Amino acid sequence: MRLRYSAVGIAVFVLGGLVPPALAQPATRPEPKLIAMPGSGFPDRSYVLRIPPRAGVQKPLVTENGGPVVGLAVSAGGGRASGTYVVSYRSVLPPRVEAVVRVTIPGLPAATATYTTPALGFTASGDGERRWIDSQYLTIVAVAALLALLGLDLFSRLRHRY
Repeated sequence: MRLRYSAVGIAVFVLGGLVPPALAQPATRPEPKLIAMPGSGFPDRSYVLRIPPRAGVQKPLVTENGGPVVGLAVSAGGGRASGTYVVSYRSVLPPRVEAVVRVTIPGLPAATATYTTPALGFTASGDGERRWIDSQYLTIVAVAALLALLGLDLFSRLRHRY
C-alpha cells in the first residue's frame, strides 16, 4: 500500500513539474498575413489574406491610409479550411503616395501591407501649340469645300432638267 502511495506521489510530482511551464506559455495563434498578389497593378489591387484555418472572414474592414476602399471583394481562394482568401479592391489614392493597407477582422489582429502608388504615366506637350490638322481654319475650309461640291452637283442637275 505504501508503494502505491509512493507511485502516486511521484506521478503527481512529475506531472506537477510539467504542467506549470505548459500553462505559462500562452497558446499562440498565427498572425494574419497580407501578401500582394504578383501582377497586382494600380489602381486595381489584389492581395492574398492568410488567417488561421477555419477562423472564417466575417465582413473584413479594408482601409488604405485610414480611408475606405472602393469595390471591395473577398473570395475564399483556398477555402475556409485553408484560411486563404483573395482580397481585391480599387484604390483611390493619388500618385506617388506611400500606401498602408490594413485588413481588420473581428477577433483577430490586423494584417497590414505597404506599397507606393506609381507616378502618372503621361507627359505634357512641350509648347502647347496645336497641330495644323487640329486647326479650326482647316475645318472651315473643309465644310466650305463640301458645300461648294453639293452646290455644284445641284446646279448641274437643275441645268440638265430644263
